[in-house]
Amino acid sequence: MIKRQLIKYILSLSLFCLIAGCLFLSPSYGQETGLHTTLTWSTNSYVPANYPGKRLPVPGSLIEVIADLETRASTIRKLDFQWFLNDQLQRQASGNGQRNFQFIAPNSPGSKLEVKLEAREQGLRVASKELTIKIVRPQVVIYAANNSFLARNKYQLANHQQVKFSAVPYFFNIQNLNNLDFYWTLDDQAANESDRQPDLLNLGVEIAGLTEAITQKLELLVKNKEQANQQAQTQTAITIIP
Repeated sequence: MIKRQLIKYILSLSLFCLIAGCLFLSPSYGQETGLHTTLTWSTNSYVPANYPGKRLPVPGSLIEVIADLETRASTIRKLDFQWFLNDQLQRQASGNGQRNFQFIAPNSPGSKLEVKLEAREQGLRVASKELTIKIVRPQVVIYAANNSFLARNKYQLANHQQVKFSAVPYFFNIQNLNNLDFYWTLDDQAANESDRQPDLLNLGVEIAGLTEAITQKLELLVKNKEQANQQAQTQTAITIIP
């Protein structure tokens, strides 16, 4: 009887030690990531007024990341926000209540930036969140304007027909279109754009003695006046029929 009671006592003591070890000796992961956190980012690259998507960063763009934590504002002001960019602590951007993180996109289009936030209270981590931001290149699209704007890889025009084309740039580091130079060429020859609106091309094709359809290449190169290495180009095929 005494032996059986001793075994029960030893088993009970072992179970108590196991539970105590889990509670007091193991890291408190729930406490470290207990605050629900959302990271959102934005950038200042150029997009047309009717663009429904998200602005994307290019080299030199200003990127801002904002942390939203589900807790009282008074608590947020006391939290120590530590921001990391590609695993490097950004000391000047970190500190108490620093829920906004701003930085300039590096000159590496196609690369991905890893942004991480750790929020601490009295030295203990209470929130952690990461996100990835991809750096892209500027883009430009050629639209043909008639009753509506359409973007295609090729167009068909009748000889002596006139068509207006519009260039729409995306994601340049500019304030407006006046900061860009537009270079239109048709079949490797400079095409005449509008002096007042260089993003527009009034194309009139007149080929004497045309008896069968021919295809020419309409190309467009767009450059940032302030950043010579920032440019975009595109092309489309123009088939001219008699």
